[in-house]
Amino acid sequence: SLSLLTSDLASLFPIIRRVSIAQIISLCMMLTSRHHFHTGISKNTMNQCTDPITNSLKLIGGKWKIAIIYNLNDGPKRFGELKRILPPITQQMLTKQLREMERDQLVHRKVYEVIPPKVEYSLTKFGRSLEPVMNSWCTWGKANQKIIQQIFANHQSSS
Repeated sequence: SLSLLTSDLASLFPIIRRVSIAQIISLCMMLTSRHHFHTGISKNTMNQCTDPITNSLKLIGGKWKIAIIYNLNDGPKRFGELKRILPPITQQMLTKQLREMERDQLVHRKVYEVIPPKVEYSLTKFGRSLEPVMNSWCTWGKANQKIIQQIFANHQSSS
């Protein structure tokens, strides 16, 4: 039941004890929905969210955006390059992710007026501001590599 799930979460994360059930449900719905409209959360409710981590995750959340940012850190890439670097991403998904990132001012799309058309993607200044976060995340991942691998092994053995 929902109350049992919430009490389990509260016992795991002390900070959640200060948050109401409605706030937990609302946050979970926001974080698991890319478009937020099918969840029943109004656009007005979404705009009121001021938590910096939640807002950051709204911009870079998803399966591919962090990998795209990481690969654009070392310079501009053409669409085909990104597709080769990020298998098994589909062309449709890469296009969607890049459009969202361009909309959110993380990525700049430069179109060259040549035949055949050439399009290059690079990080904006705002997108490059994630570099220290990515470096810290990489350092954390390396420092905890054995624990992370054990967790993944446990996932595979329990499924």
